[in-house]
Amino acid sequence: MHVKKQNGRIDLKALCAHYQGAGNTTRRIAEATRLRETLHYKNERSLSFATFLSKVQHMFNLFEEEDEPLTESAKFRFLMEKVQNPQLEADISALKVKSGLGGTSVLFTDAANLIAASVATLPESISKSRISSMNQTDASEGAESIYRNGKVYTGYYKKFHALSQADRDKVMAERERQGIKKGPQKKTGRQVSFAKTTEKELAATKRKLKKANRKIFSLQTKGDYESDSSISGGDEPSNNGGNSFGGREEKKKGKKSKKN
Repeated sequence: MHVKKQNGRIDLKALCAHYQGAGNTTRRIAEATRLRETLHYKNERSLSFATFLSKVQHMFNLFEEEDEPLTESAKFRFLMEKVQNPQLEADISALKVKSGLGGTSVLFTDAANLIAASVATLPESISKSRISSMNQTDASEGAESIYRNGKVYTGYYKKFHALSQADRDKVMAERERQGIKKGPQKKTGRQVSFAKTTEKELAATKRKLKKANRKIFSLQTKGDYESDSSISGGDEPSNNGGNSFGGREEKKKGKKSKKN
């Protein structure tokens, strides 16, 4: 109903009404409910604890946007129920005991931080961090240094791809600052042979074209000569032209008439 109107306030109200309508509300509630039912943390291989926490927070935000926020105690119970890693049972039990002592409630954030600290000490987390650190070390050892005499080297690098993204950006920026352009690349053997073959074919085509031009020129010259000879009297000229314009035949006739 507002299509033909040019009113920004009405457009904004229509946009809010669309995203706050019953259809979108139902969809967001359904997504939050699905996350609440399917989210579990078992180990770092299947789902990391950091990813698990981010999805849990997204679920909490969806419920809050639809005016159905979860209480701190409900969030804590959800975390205690969904963390199902056997190596974290001692921490879960300690948190449950702490929440039940003296009627004190443990905040979801505090419980999540404690579990995250315990996850970092698990053997699988340590081995995973070791593998990532080893990969980074290997990459740094295989890479060259971009500095020569205290300045960024802008020449050729044997393993340019092994450099970090920051080092590559520095080299490219220094090259651009100095106005160094990328030089011509060396052609491979196949490219060289292809270029030579193309040059030979081009030269042969030029020679054929020159021969054809010479033939055409000779034919044109011969045709012009034949047309000139026919016009200039290659055959015996007829006497009719002389009679018409007062030639020899006309003079002979005049002499005979005078004698007569």
